[in-house]
Amino acid sequence: MKKLQLNIPAMAARLCAAGLAMLGLSACESQKAMYGSPVSSFEIKGMVETESGESVSDASVIIRKTSDSGFAYQSDTIKTDADGLYNYYGVEAKTVRVVCKPKENSGLEADSTDVYLDYRGKEAKAIADFRLRKK
Repeated sequence: MKKLQLNIPAMAARLCAAGLAMLGLSACESQKAMYGSPVSSFEIKGMVETESGESVSDASVIIRKTSDSGFAYQSDTIKTDADGLYNYYGVEAKTVRVVCKPKENSGLEADSTDVYLDYRGKEAKAIADFRLRKK
């Protein structure tokens, strides 16, 4: 008959490891841990119209994300729809320069504005409407 040998230190180590694993899993249930910088999104929408109130379709709206020093590091271009409306979704920027350029032969002047985004929640929303003047 063979004698059963107990390795007490090894069993104690395994029990401690199992207990720590259970404690670690129970601590993660209420809140997820986030590593790195959190990413927030923003939405800028608006309307482009003439001074007389007519909607301007197919105008180019350029969204330029700028740093604190005013340096533009990324830009995207979208077009207005038939009603002169546009809607843009982006990721994390404090200041955005919005430039509106009408079609080449429309007889209207381009316009621009700075939008400062406030991230008090998970995402920021802003409205940038344009009333374009005749050249």
